[in-house]
Amino acid sequence: CSIVLVLLLTILFIQAGISAYAADTVSGTGWTLDSAGTLIITADIAPQSTADGYEWAPYANQIRQVVAAEGVTSIPALAFSSSDGTSGVKYSKLEKVVMSSTVKSIGVSAFYGNPTLTDVQLNDGLEEIWNLPKLISLPRLPIIPTFFTNAAVLLP
Repeated sequence: CSIVLVLLLTILFIQAGISAYAADTVSGTGWTLDSAGTLIITADIAPQSTADGYEWAPYANQIRQVVAAEGVTSIPALAFSSSDGTSGVKYSKLEKVVMSSTVKSIGVSAFYGNPTLTDVQLNDGLEEIWNLPKLISLPRLPIIPTFFTNAAVLLP
């Protein structure tokens, strides 16, 4: 009886075009998160007024790495900023950020409040980093590209 039920459900899923397997990725407008925890930004994202305003915020605790794909020109303010309070968005597993060669600007506090973030790979074409101390909270700063047309912070 249970075998027949499983077969019937399988046939129904196939006819309806529904996969019986767990999804490997979740995605939204301009981003994809894979099962390994890599969030790939595939298009420029409009800035939001709060960190929990971004579509990927419900998956914050699954994100281990953020990669800006070729063609992306900016990372918006607060995009991956973790809340200091007891509630709100927390990127508790974020370890690595990689900017493609096309990223020109990183917004205010884009990666602030993520103590697990230890590997930040910027690019030589980067022109703006707004509020660098709040960009990241690393024990040491990443290597900063040599040329900025508009640096919001003077580095020592």
